[in-house]
Amino acid sequence: MKPRLLSEDQVNDCLVPPMHAPGDNERLPVEDFWPYVDTVVDALGPQDEGLDKDNLSVLHISVTADARYHHAFIPLVGQNFGIVMIQDAQGKTIVGHHVLNLFSLYDLPIPDGVLDLERRLLRDA
Repeated sequence: MKPRLLSEDQVNDCLVPPMHAPGDNERLPVEDFWPYVDTVVDALGPQDEGLDKDNLSVLHISVTADARYHHAFIPLVGQNFGIVMIQDAQGKTIVGHHVLNLFSLYDLPIPDGVLDLERRLLRDA
């Protein structure tokens, strides 16, 4: 599966507020999504400082109000930098991913290597 980097407009098209946490019977539509994530992360090349490719996990899932889209945040550096993978529940497909840098968004101190990692994620997709 070829990764698809989503633009801000494409991400906004997949937002239907109010977003909510998944209920007991709501699961990610594409349960075997790790090959997609691996493709995104493997494109970065050798192990990066602060990036543990072997221990990635989903930190947070948000579901759109209409339950069509599921947004899964997978942190790559701490809990403030990673990718948001968006899945379509109707088509049971991965729509794509968006790079989320909360360090920059909230003007937090940025750890060494994060901006380079962000540039490569945006370039390689």
